[in-house]
Amino acid sequence: MRQVTALPPEAATLRSRHIGIDARYLKRAGIGISWYLHRGICELLSAQARVTLLTDDAAHGAALLAAYPPASVIVLPGRSGFIWEQWTLRRHLASSGYDGFIAPANYGLPLAYRGPTRLILVVHDLIPLRLPHLYLLPRPLWSAKYLLSIAIAAARADHIVAVSQATARDVARLLRRPVAGVVYPPIPRPASAQPGDQIAAPAAAGRQTHTPQPHTLETASPAGGHDGSGSMYQFPERYFVYNGGTDVRKNVPMLLRAFARVRPTLPGADLVIIGAGYECFRREIGRLGIAGQVHLPGYVDDAAKTAILANALALVYPSRLEGFGLPVVEAFAAGIPVISGTGGSLREVGGSAATYVEPLDERSLAAAMATVAGQDGHQRAVSAGTAQLELLWERRQAATFARTVASCLPSRAT
Repeated sequence: MRQVTALPPEAATLRSRHIGIDARYLKRAGIGISWYLHRGICELLSAQARVTLLTDDAAHGAALLAAYPPASVIVLPGRSGFIWEQWTLRRHLASSGYDGFIAPANYGLPLAYRGPTRLILVVHDLIPLRLPHLYLLPRPLWSAKYLLSIAIAAARADHIVAVSQATARDVARLLRRPVAGVVYPPIPRPASAQPGDQIAAPAAAGRQTHTPQPHTLETASPAGGHDGSGSMYQFPERYFVYNGGTDVRKNVPMLLRAFARVRPTLPGADLVIIGAGYECFRREIGRLGIAGQVHLPGYVDDAAKTAILANALALVYPSRLEGFGLPVVEAFAAGIPVISGTGGSLREVGGSAATYVEPLDERSLAAAMATVAGQDGHQRAVSAGTAQLELLWERRQAATFARTVASCLPSRAT
């Protein structure tokens, strides 16, 4: 007997409604915006919306067709970025007949568009506005473009969706706009969830699927491919892990200093930093005398990242500010403790399960690493992380992307 899949309740509103989506950010596999957009597309298709994905080059258009067969794809050639959004996209929207159009990454709406299509903006964070001394003042040309883009998007959006309550508060305070809803990014499935609840990774991302042995990982190049040597990277038995990128607000140099400070008190405990781009810190690592204890494997696939996280003493994530903070959620899903900064959404995501530190205080971070590395309280931290993951999952299930988009569309003509 053929199994019948029940339609989500928002299908009554979304069935056959035509939704256009800026899909250019799906080119950047592995980033949070890509995951968020992928999940949103899948939810809209499941609710039987007519989805049209927009991109700016033919090769990516072909990849989108392969990844999302129910969707339509339109390639709008043109210069990417601001000009594409303000000129090419505006002309397309004027003749598209979409019920709604989604700009999924903080900005990207055309100022001059006037028409019936509801413009829906997803705001992940307003970090440059929160930390202008780190982002706006050092880069005046980039800042002018960013400020213009965010001002246009805030003025033109009919509805704004935020990825956390913290981001929603920033939208209200800095953009003077309410939000239509708060929709969390995809949350890893807790043990209590049904098998069909998890949505797979974007098929267009070209991810590898091999599963490494514990503490063993094939070395990868900074660009994400293997280095060609076929060598295997042997990890220590005890290590902290960091997985958050090189952005200045992430405080990687401070993390290295804190690790150098605590390392003599934790014999055999190393630091694994996964991801690309950390070669710029090798000089600082050498200066601190921890070159033999800090491991930089480069980009790793999802299966390898899961194995690395699961065997770590704890995730160390001393970020100053986050719009959401997916690495914290991933650590809860892997069953390890979390040491986290406090800014933005980090307390919202970490709840009472994380150990919080002031992100600019390396002594505080070193002390937290020493405490978490001990056996006392480790299982309590893991249990608290599991409970927090359940809570985040329930919030995400209660406020889905498709349901929020449905609430933004005008009622059907009667």
